Amino acid sequence: MTDIFDILGITGPITIVALIGYFAVKFGLFPQEGISALFQFTLNFALPFAIFKSIVRIEVTEIFNLQFFVGYTIASLILFFAMMAFSMKMQKNSLTIGALSGLGSVTCNAMMIGFPIVLALFDDVAIIAVVLVVLVQDCILLPLVLTLAETGNADDKNIPRLLKAVSLKIIKTPLIIAITLAIIVSVLGITPPEPAARTIDIFAKTIAGVGLFAIGGMLANAHVGNLFSRAAPIFVAKLMIHPALVFVAFYFLPGIDPELKTIGVILASLPMIGIYAVLSANYGDGPAAAAATLSTTALSFITLSAIIWLLAAFQPFGAY
Repeated sequence: MTDIFDILGITGPITIVALIGYFAVKFGLFPQEGISALFQFTLNFALPFAIFKSIVRIEVTEIFNLQFFVGYTIASLILFFAMMAFSMKMQKNSLTIGALSGLGSVTCNAMMIGFPIVLALFDDVAIIAVVLVVLVQDCILLPLVLTLAETGNADDKNIPRLLKAVSLKIIKTPLIIAITLAIIVSVLGITPPEPAARTIDIFAKTIAGVGLFAIGGMLANAHVGNLFSRAAPIFVAKLMIHPALVFVAFYFLPGIDPELKTIGVILASLPMIGIYAVLSANYGDGPAAAAATLSTTALSFITLSAIIWLLAAFQPFGAY
């Protein structure tokens, strides 16, 4: 697929659904209070069912690609610590705010935005990349950020205790539970009975519409007052530097399928994880995080389409 109009045919509808959510809240057609409920539904039901449905269709031995996991992790950690240092040294922010700046620069909305896009472009192989990116974010990046953020805020600086609390929180998330159950079902060769399969399918099909509508609605009342002081470095890092670092890591790493490398760079090009603004608000950084989310999400539909086209046209990792 090298025609930019074909690519826009996939990214365009996703943008339109988000815009509908944005204007629905902006003009009072949907209550702002309801957006939080939509996010909770998407994160706790639609996403877990969608990822479960996708994983059980794949051979479990194909899911974990160590080279991909290591390459994506290294590229993300390099940028994370660079952005944290920039925030603390250049912008004179605290450890907590520095960690949150790093979070916004290296996480991506792989499920609510990326999942529909890469699945349309690459079919089932996209699931492998999505699962691996989710694991990097949920098992490496989020625990690291939460530990640093809590350390910056807490009177008790006991790192082992903080790590235990954060780990328990991550393990209990519905998405991690869904991934674990799906892998078990796949390994055991269990086929869900028809009523269960239909129920899973009903929930899974709601992810794109509900999730994207919620993202648009969340951005409707975002404040952009701190755009250039705080948000600009984050959206530059997220939309340009992060995919570039992932590209470099994958370019020199052997043992990764060219198609999988391409999907990984596309996922790195996405705007930050959906809970970034909410999580930042818990630490008093909500306005800046909302500004970064708004600008990054709006610009990403342009940069993402361009990156997909460049990867498809030149196939730098080899033919796929």
